[in-house]
Amino acid sequence: MHAKTRFLVAISLGTAFLLGIPGAIGQEVKKETGANTEIANAAAPASSNAPAAAPAAPPSPEEFNELKEQMKQLRALVQDQQAQLAKLRGPAPSSEAAPATAPTPVPAPAPPAPPQVAQDTVEEQPIRPFKIGGFANWAYGKTNNINEYDLGTPQGRYDNIDMGLILTLGVLPSVNATAQVSFQSADDHTETDVDFAFVDWRINDKITIRGGQVKNPFGLYSEYLGIGTVYPFNDVPQSIYGGTTIGKEFYRGVGASGTAFTTRKWEGTYDLFFGGLLNDELNPAELISEAVQNGQSIVTIDGLSEPIRQAFGGRFTIARPDSGLRFGINGNSGMSPDKGRQAAVGAFASYDTAKYLLRAEFGHAFEAGFVHFSGAYVEAGYKIDRHWQPVFRYEWARQGLVTPVVIPDSFKSHRDIAGGLNYWVNPKAVIKFSYHHVDGNMLSVPRGDLDLASLFALPKTTDMATFGLAFVF
Repeated sequence: MHAKTRFLVAISLGTAFLLGIPGAIGQEVKKETGANTEIANAAAPASSNAPAAAPAAPPSPEEFNELKEQMKQLRALVQDQQAQLAKLRGPAPSSEAAPATAPTPVPAPAPPAPPQVAQDTVEEQPIRPFKIGGFANWAYGKTNNINEYDLGTPQGRYDNIDMGLILTLGVLPSVNATAQVSFQSADDHTETDVDFAFVDWRINDKITIRGGQVKNPFGLYSEYLGIGTVYPFNDVPQSIYGGTTIGKEFYRGVGASGTAFTTRKWEGTYDLFFGGLLNDELNPAELISEAVQNGQSIVTIDGLSEPIRQAFGGRFTIARPDSGLRFGINGNSGMSPDKGRQAAVGAFASYDTAKYLLRAEFGHAFEAGFVHFSGAYVEAGYKIDRHWQPVFRYEWARQGLVTPVVIPDSFKSHRDIAGGLNYWVNPKAVIKFSYHHVDGNMLSVPRGDLDLASLFALPKTTDMATFGLAFVF
């Protein structure tokens, strides 16, 4: 009888577990004695026609303890199932904290976070360390007659020396100070110059502010005068940078430069300035005119320097860096102390690759109602290998002068056809040889005192040979 009772209890518990798990969740388990009575009643036959079964004998203490142990296991199993259902449905309130039928409270929505203002993140840049760089050039030049031209003299000039130190110091991450001091020697005369001394403040890629004595943004070579590894001959083209007042070396004042636009392949840059300029000119026609009008028989031919005040100007360049192509326009204007407003305009183009070099430039400088200069050049080079490079240059210049004095036309014209061969020791050092044939006395003329009666007897053509070397460090 006891075995039958345990069997019926087991069947009842299994049926309740399989069919009544949801109802069992959250309900209190009745007392052990009441549970035993209900289980015993549930085990009775359900048929009403069957005779009533004899009442079961009360369980013994051992059976009661065994039944109690089974109820504990069942309760643990129900709690385990309840925990798994809670994990699947999400967090739910505890059965001890609220009735099972109480609705789950819906939390109030959190207020939206205030919008944050987008901020540009700027990477902190280190201050540029103190750096010393420099360049050095030496050249020998000789002409075939009494005329002097560029680096050459009739006796041969051995002391064409130009050496410079470039000092750069970072003041702040975006502020740098730069100075270039050069030591120049020619005709047993040595001088020391401060070529540049300025401070630049890089605000961003669009604009950098500079102030001081700054490199003049004009053409291809104004910012690199003296750095012989940049140009293919021992000196720059004289038609633009050799005394025609077109290309000037520096300005004193303030300026701005930066990137105007960028695309996938092209970029545009600009330079602007305001301040003062310095004209270095060799103008024999003007000197001859003044000497004749003053009744002199001797004229002294030498270079002159003239300050240009209240000057402004700039340059705009379009480049394709991946191909080495670059072209642009430039110009400046200012007040000459004795001749009124002076201006210079120009255009340039270059194509530089590892093998090919092709550069051209045109410039025009004028003082209205008095004088004007026009000049142009084209030069080319080809790297046969990493050492040898033949080069070629053609340049011309022309001067117009308003004067009542009759001046030989050769003093107002210039043409230079030159060829050369360079040997590159490495990318920072080069040995150069060149030969020039010059027509005209505008830039090729005897220096010093010149008898006006001998003007028409001067050689109108001049040949010059140069040999030199240049390096940077």
